[in-house]
Amino acid sequence: MQKLWLHITVGFAALTVVAIAALLGRDLIEVSPVVLSVVVAIVGLGLAILTRRALAPLSAITHVVEGIAQGDLNQRPLTTKGSYEVERLRVATNRMVARLNAVSAQARELADGKYDVSSVEKKVLRSQRLSDADIPVKASDGDLERSFAELINQRRRLTIQARMISRDQLNSPLLNQKIPGELGDAFGYMVLNLRVMAQRAIDISGGDLTTTIEGQGELTNSFNQMVDWLRGLVEEISGTAIHISTAAEQILAVLREQESAANHQAASVEETQRTMETLLASAKKIAENAQHVFKSAEKTQGNNRTVSERITELKNHTERISEILENIKRIADRSDLLALNASLEGMRAGEAGKGFTLVAAEMRRLAENITGSVSDIKGLVVDIGESSVATAMATEQGTRLSENTTDNALKITLITQQQKSGTEQVTQSMDELSCLINQDVAGTQQVTMAASELVKLAESLRGLVDKFQLGALPPASRTGSFAARAPVRPVYRGAPQSARTSAIPLSKSSKPAAAKPAEEAGEFEPEAAASSLEQTSDIPSDSGADQPTIEFSTQLSEEQQHEVMSKMVAGRPAAQMTLEADFGELDELSDFDDIAGAGVGSLREDSGNIDAELDALERELDKKASESSASNARPSEKSEES
Repeated sequence: MQKLWLHITVGFAALTVVAIAALLGRDLIEVSPVVLSVVVAIVGLGLAILTRRALAPLSAITHVVEGIAQGDLNQRPLTTKGSYEVERLRVATNRMVARLNAVSAQARELADGKYDVSSVEKKVLRSQRLSDADIPVKASDGDLERSFAELINQRRRLTIQARMISRDQLNSPLLNQKIPGELGDAFGYMVLNLRVMAQRAIDISGGDLTTTIEGQGELTNSFNQMVDWLRGLVEEISGTAIHISTAAEQILAVLREQESAANHQAASVEETQRTMETLLASAKKIAENAQHVFKSAEKTQGNNRTVSERITELKNHTERISEILENIKRIADRSDLLALNASLEGMRAGEAGKGFTLVAAEMRRLAENITGSVSDIKGLVVDIGESSVATAMATEQGTRLSENTTDNALKITLITQQQKSGTEQVTQSMDELSCLINQDVAGTQQVTMAASELVKLAESLRGLVDKFQLGALPPASRTGSFAARAPVRPVYRGAPQSARTSAIPLSKSSKPAAAKPAEEAGEFEPEAAASSLEQTSDIPSDSGADQPTIEFSTQLSEEQQHEVMSKMVAGRPAAQMTLEADFGELDELSDFDDIAGAGVGSLREDSGNIDAELDALERELDKKASESSASNARPSEKSEES
């Protein structure tokens, strides 16, 4: 800008010199060279000052424009004022800088991925229109602002559709609205493919394994491989279920015969055990009743002793009362004699002694009343003494009866203790025998339940497999194992399983990756089959946990099945011999059963006699206690009256 002003000043000075030279050349003016030089300098300086003052606002505008051209939008607003045209240029420059800054801020938000979708997402979900997420465009906006608004609107729409896909809402109407552009077309194709896969997954959950997806790609190929793998797995499971069902039914028939014999043996022992337990309970009850009678008798003896002591005290009190009554009677007699003498003295005194005579008469009547009352009280005291003697005699009889009851209770306790010891020994022997038999029964029942459960599971598995539509398998599935033709097992992480198939746990032996062809399986695999049975069976874990169980394999060929069945049939005589030996041991215990039966009969008779004696003793004790309480109540009433 300084160079521009210098050039303009030099130009004006040159023009001035040329004009003056032209005038001098024509002899129009006559001026000395010095004056001419001064004039030229003054004119040039004035022109330079005017030019600088006029171009100062343009210099500030030029500086701002050069900064914008270099990409620096952080420019301060222009405030220098000038002519009308310069003022318009300054205002336009400030507006341009403000709009460029706004566009730059929007560009930074786009670069950061901030489209402000959350503020309008609820509105879009309510209206189901993507256009509600658009930023409104003002009429005053320019082409650049309109372009940026369209770019942001497109990104907002794509973001909302992406959120619908991430939430697994593939049937949302928002995904049906087309977005222009290559990116919008790509989103549309992606939604279409995802919807096709979702529909195929629904078909598979319904049991249709004939469905496939056309096209090329990693996801499509993985989906088709998963369907092929499931189809082969279901066919292998179907064949295995048939073999398991046949073998389990044959095993179940053999086990039911053994279970019937074991149950009959266990029922006999349990009946004997219940009888012994009943006798033991009766013996315990008799011992408890005898102990109760013994304690009651001791308590009655204590009460009788207390009553005797109270009667003795009452007798002493009655004797003391008799002595007091004798003194009162002597006092009354003397009072009567004194009253008689006073009456005679009053009569002798005449009119002056009438009052004294009346007092003496009253004292005499009072003495006579006291004498009568003393006689009555003495009679009552005599009655109390007689009642006390009778009560003492009854108490002594009750004490003797309580002592006899205590002796009888001790004898009963000793007898019942002996009976209890013998019954406990017999019960313990029966418990040991019952434990041995129950172990055999539990083992047989567990194996039978396992076989029955296996038959049910095989039938259930066949029913579930029949629900699948398999169609024609690919050529690779007709030969060999599925694990051999599918070395890489596809992992499906799509929609959850259906309610019909999610409740079927797959055991270790049923996994296709670990399965082997029937012709390659060289030996029986009980561990894998046992783990499968434990996972799928609902047999209680505590029923015969220490007993042997029968284990099965889901990968047996027909020859191996015949071999297993032949071994079981060959081992059947040995099992029968074991059962016969057990029954022989029970026959050897027949003498013990007779002794136990005789003991049971005698114990029942003794218990009946003891119960009768206990009832009689209790009734007699109750009677004596009521009599003692009544006799104790009568002296107390008489003492209260006294």
